[in-house]
Amino acid sequence: MANPAEPGYPPGPHVPWAPRGDLDPMKYEAWKASIAQDYYNHYFYQGVIPLAVNPPDDRDDGGIYSYSVRRNANVDFAKFLADFLRWKGDLFDAFTDFFFLLPTPLGAIQELYKDDAQFALFFLSGPDPTTLELVTDDNQLPPPLSFKQPGGRKVQTRTRVPLDFDKALAEHRIFHVDLSKYSHVVSPPRFASWPHAVFISVEGTDSFGRKENRLLPIAIADKASGTCAFPNSSATEWEFAKRAMLTAAANYHELGTHLSRCHMTMERYALATYRNLPAWHPVGRLLRPHFKFMVATNNDAIKNLINPGGPVDSNFAAVIDTLVKVTVDAFSTWDLGTHGGLEADLARRGLAGDDCKLPFWPYKEYGLNVYGAIRNFVRSYLSLWYPPDGAIYRDDIALQTWRRALREEYRAPSLMGDDASLEDLVTACTNIIWTSGPQHSAVNYTQYDFLGEAKILPFCIQLAGQKQKFEPTHQQIGDQGAVISRLSLYRWDQLGNYSTEDFLTEYGDLGDPNKPWRLAVAGFQKELKGLPIPAPETRKGLWDYTFLSPPNITNGISI
Repeated sequence: MANPAEPGYPPGPHVPWAPRGDLDPMKYEAWKASIAQDYYNHYFYQGVIPLAVNPPDDRDDGGIYSYSVRRNANVDFAKFLADFLRWKGDLFDAFTDFFFLLPTPLGAIQELYKDDAQFALFFLSGPDPTTLELVTDDNQLPPPLSFKQPGGRKVQTRTRVPLDFDKALAEHRIFHVDLSKYSHVVSPPRFASWPHAVFISVEGTDSFGRKENRLLPIAIADKASGTCAFPNSSATEWEFAKRAMLTAAANYHELGTHLSRCHMTMERYALATYRNLPAWHPVGRLLRPHFKFMVATNNDAIKNLINPGGPVDSNFAAVIDTLVKVTVDAFSTWDLGTHGGLEADLARRGLAGDDCKLPFWPYKEYGLNVYGAIRNFVRSYLSLWYPPDGAIYRDDIALQTWRRALREEYRAPSLMGDDASLEDLVTACTNIIWTSGPQHSAVNYTQYDFLGEAKILPFCIQLAGQKQKFEPTHQQIGDQGAVISRLSLYRWDQLGNYSTEDFLTEYGDLGDPNKPWRLAVAGFQKELKGLPIPAPETRKGLWDYTFLSPPNITNGISI
């Protein structure tokens, strides 16, 4: 379908469907001026991660879409403020619990570190489902599992007879989470362990007598200290190893998966879109709802969360100028093609095929349905303007500028070469929307139940003489409860639902009386509404995983 000429842009040599690439020079200079003076030299980013201040679409103008209104318009947020003031106002440490009006996080009830199956479930249905990988080679594993033994190796679980490790390895039933690359991220005298955990999938029965796989830990190694704990180790040693692994995973989740690989990676695409795609451009129309409030949220985090002396600096495994190494590494190794899309990311980790012997994994099962719906919508929408064959850049000046900015100004992979096709653009936009919406929802809203209670899972292990303990201070309990509650309680919007019945009309109808995107948006909403979500009693596991249910997914990183 041809796109009607936009007002103010007279007919030219471009083909009818190609948007014009002209930009108002004064507006462009104003947008550029909104970048902070120390854009490439901010203390946190160290010249690696772009930082913007006050982009044009996130200005706090006091209107209905303003950041401040969005932040304070929720009943649960009012409960959070009451709990925070109750805890903060205690001068005598009488209150050892942060949560009073707010519900107690489920993690505090389940005690993740005591039960092996619940510990393993943290890496499947917890706040970070991105670190688990299939083991296909002995060399991926830490000693003493990384060498051959005559007669085959046996592994122990606490509930089963010894299992044949080599047989399980050949059957794709061995998995691991390796955080050992961050062993150098320490801030003495704080204690920080970055372990390597190994898991095995075993067959069992659920509460209904049905066969199912269970994921169980079989070893947790700390390469820095050269120690390794097993299920048949002493109960104290095994419990400590699991708790240390959970604390390390929580730190990586916050600084790597969540902050770096959602907020900061997507900020680059938001800035490139704001500053290089005019409001009427179809790709700009498509992406802007998924960037709403994100840069303002990131700027708020810089000032109040990851600032010197702030909650992360005071309460995590290392001080912020050391812990930032995790963020920079996660940022610099992230790729839109291999990490930004769910299908490619599962394939990269060896977890895509049906032969992967994992338990029921709602992040994968529900996520693939949502990812497919996004791709269908993006293809349907972009097909209104771009032909299915031929290089899409040929006549699209704005898109050329956008890609150049991603590559040269923001060092952001765009998935599109000089001969990019429509399908390349579909994949790139799908992955941007997936990371901004469903992926962020999966790693953000899980935080409350798993990470809200510092007495169960603290971000920092305290030192008591030469011993380590998991007894957080009063400040840690309050800071962790407050930060996690603030991040997890509020959802601004819902995936596929935009500000009005017309697609992105906060930017105006833009002279297009036909609004051809209406059918594409309606089809997207219908597909999301029709996605199967199992009833609670049919879900396998210890938690109801609702984080990738379409009504619970936001359009973007709005908190």
